[in-house]
Amino acid sequence: MGIPERQAYVEPEDRDTRVGDLILRYGVILGRRCTRGQKKRFLAAAARQFELCGYGPSLDEDSHVVRGAGSKRFVNLYAGDVDHADVLFITYYDTPGLTLPDRGSKAFQTGFRPQDVLVSSLLLGVTALAGALLIYRFALPLVFSAGILSLGGLLFVALCVPLLAFVTGFREGLPRWNNRVRNSSSLAVLFDLARQVRDEASGKKVAFAFVDEGCRSGRGLEMLRRRLGRRRPRRIYVDSLGSDGDPICLTNLRCPPEWEDRVAVRRLGTEKRKQYGDYLVCAGKEDGTGEIVIDTSSEVGTQRVIDRSSLLMALAQ
Repeated sequence: MGIPERQAYVEPEDRDTRVGDLILRYGVILGRRCTRGQKKRFLAAAARQFELCGYGPSLDEDSHVVRGAGSKRFVNLYAGDVDHADVLFITYYDTPGLTLPDRGSKAFQTGFRPQDVLVSSLLLGVTALAGALLIYRFALPLVFSAGILSLGGLLFVALCVPLLAFVTGFREGLPRWNNRVRNSSSLAVLFDLARQVRDEASGKKVAFAFVDEGCRSGRGLEMLRRRLGRRRPRRIYVDSLGSDGDPICLTNLRCPPEWEDRVAVRRLGTEKRKQYGDYLVCAGKEDGTGEIVIDTSSEVGTQRVIDRSSLLMALAQ
């Protein structure tokens, strides 16, 4: 993917305005992060955001062959000294694909089932077939009769190029439009936290990791684990923290006293701890089976982002 060019951006000084800008910027303007181009634009903006917070961002790249269909590149964004950090805040920056029917979202789940994108893939296939029929029925006869440089040839190119771009860009499914909660809200919380850590100087070395493929293969987390090796910083993994649900933390470690009566603490299983981290923090509703359901339709408010950022600040100290 390559290191993207930094985007010009001036951060507002007022905190409420700054957080509101984060919600708009990463929840709406850069709210879809499925395709390579969408992710590249986000990484450019996020790297600049961390620079404004006083962190030197670095991009870690990796390539991985997916099901023999070619090479797909994944990119993590690390801000701060990840290799020597005492505390590492982690979240995923990619956004989920459209699933029809929508089976809902649950915290701390990577991977997807083929049937999740079955309907959207069928829609994509129907669109591609319709485009191919239009080309075959109208454009090709004109090309054969008048040549590629004729009006028919121009029509042929005008139909083929966008159709090919559409099918190539969305070959893994159509992107979901509303991603303000999952997981743009966590990005806003961590960007605000990065600013507060810088201003309040917690005394610990704090770093941030935005990992790729959090909605699918979990490849970004694998890259991060490989980067850390045997080092064991305190890892805090954040998922959809800006949701209007109750703050919930899965951990087996001691929690800050500031969390009393504010955060529901639950036991963390061994497998999830190995995969995600020492503290798994989200906002949602427990469904009685040990899963945490996320309301992705809720609005993300400025004050809620600030409140959730203050909860994480207690772990940075």
